[in-house]
Amino acid sequence: MQNRSNNIEQLAKALALAQKAMSNPKKGSKNPFFKSNYLNLPTVLELARDILPEYGLSFSQLIEVIGEKPYLTTVLMHQSGQWIKSIAPIICKDPNDPQKFGSSLTYMRRYSLQSMIGIVGNDEDDDGNRGSNKNTNDNELIKGFLDQWSKEFGKNSLIEFIKERAEFLNTKERPIVKMYISNEAGFKKDFESWLAKKNEDIQDEND
Repeated sequence: MQNRSNNIEQLAKALALAQKAMSNPKKGSKNPFFKSNYLNLPTVLELARDILPEYGLSFSQLIEVIGEKPYLTTVLMHQSGQWIKSIAPIICKDPNDPQKFGSSLTYMRRYSLQSMIGIVGNDEDDDGNRGSNKNTNDNELIKGFLDQWSKEFGKNSLIEFIKERAEFLNTKERPIVKMYISNEAGFKKDFESWLAKKNEDIQDEND
C-alpha cells in the first residue's frame, strides 16, 4: 500500500518550515486521577489549522474499513499535490458502541496527527525536559494508575485485563498501561466491558 506520492520534495521542505514555526502546545485537558494535564485533540487541531496552511499544507483524517476492521487514515497534503499518509487501527473492544468507538477514535486522531506533524505537549515526559527522570516519572505514573484501579477493581482482575489487552494488541503491558493513563475514561469502559464478558463466560460455564 502506497503511503506517499512519488515525490515529496516540496512537501518535506514546507513541513520543515512549518515545524520550525510550531511550538509544542501546552497540555489542556485535566486527568482527574493524577491532577495532571494532557494534550487534547482540539489543541492539536487548532495548532495544525493555524500553522500548516501558511506553508501550503493541509491534512485530512478518514475512517476506512479494511478486512472488516476500522482504521484511521491521516493524510498530510501539499498544495503541489504531494502527500504522505499513515494508517493506524482504531482499537475498540466494542466498535458497535458509539461512545466507546468515539473515545477510541478521538485518541487515535490525536496521536496520529501529533506524529504526522511532529509535536508533543510541551511538558511530555519524552520531550527532553525531564531528561534522566523520564523512567522514574513513568514508573510513578504507572504505579499510581495500578494502585488506584486495583483498589476499585481488584489487583488480580486488573493485571489479567492488561495482560490480555497486551496480547490482543501484540505489544508489551507497559505501553498498554501508559495508553490508558492518558485515556482513563476509555480504560474504565474497556475494563468494565471486559469484566462483564468475563462474568458471562463464567456463568455459562457454571450453567
